[in-house]
Amino acid sequence: MDVNLGKYNVTPSLRRLLDIEQVLDREDLLYGLGFYPSTDNFRHACTPCDLVIFGSFGADGTHCGFLTDFGAAASLDEAPIVCVAPMNDCPTRVVARNLHDFLRLLMDDPGLLYNDFESEEDYLAYKKYAAEDDGLFAEKEKAARGKVRKYLEENFEIPEIENPYQYVRDLAAERKRTVSVQTEDGLGVAVPFRKGEKHIPFPLDPYNKPDPGALKKYFDSAPVASRLAFIRDLQFYWIVDDHPDVKGIVMEALRKMGLNDEAERLAPGEPPKNNGDGFFYGGVFTL
Repeated sequence: MDVNLGKYNVTPSLRRLLDIEQVLDREDLLYGLGFYPSTDNFRHACTPCDLVIFGSFGADGTHCGFLTDFGAAASLDEAPIVCVAPMNDCPTRVVARNLHDFLRLLMDDPGLLYNDFESEEDYLAYKKYAAEDDGLFAEKEKAARGKVRKYLEENFEIPEIENPYQYVRDLAAERKRTVSVQTEDGLGVAVPFRKGEKHIPFPLDPYNKPDPGALKKYFDSAPVASRLAFIRDLQFYWIVDDHPDVKGIVMEALRKMGLNDEAERLAPGEPPKNNGDGFFYGGVFTL
């Protein structure tokens, strides 16, 4: 079984992106994309276990994936895109409604994918700086970007996004309104409560390991939505990866909920391969 994909199939649009990556690599144009498509299971401690990864930016561990909402998404085409930037204070953000919107942002506003701007003024200042920096690019690099844009536009139906900054802000607000429980990573849990249920939180100390016995009792009794929200919070604070016994309890809890794919994604993987330039390929990426 492919641990990263789990039950999901590679959709035609994702397959085209993976194939284009090979074409660009053969033609030495991959750097013009600024993104490295791959479904290898490279993960960070804070990577949500219900995220199916489809590529990275090649530095600082920043990667992107389809948020399956713990297997609720009918297909990857219907899953929102999340960017995980481990070096940021809040590393996880919903950045696009689907892969096609993601590609538009990648072509026009890649900074929005891995930066969390506090205001539109900050975003516009960044855009000005990026435009000035882009003006220093050599003709070869500009030509590579142009060819990559042509490849994407010929192979994907990429929509126009009138105001990319507002698009990302609206998407975050929309996500917040539709989840049943808010979580520390900003993603929340979309699984609804059953009739008569209400959220039961678990007291979390980010700096100390939760009591294993109390944790087991909680996972055996709390509503599913509450359990999944707590698992998000445990991953957000790296508690799952820092404490093997907690990881074992979380994996067991996921399996009892029928979430075997999510449990397997938490399992230890191969060490990351690093080329010395901040790139990593395969395995589990940790700082």
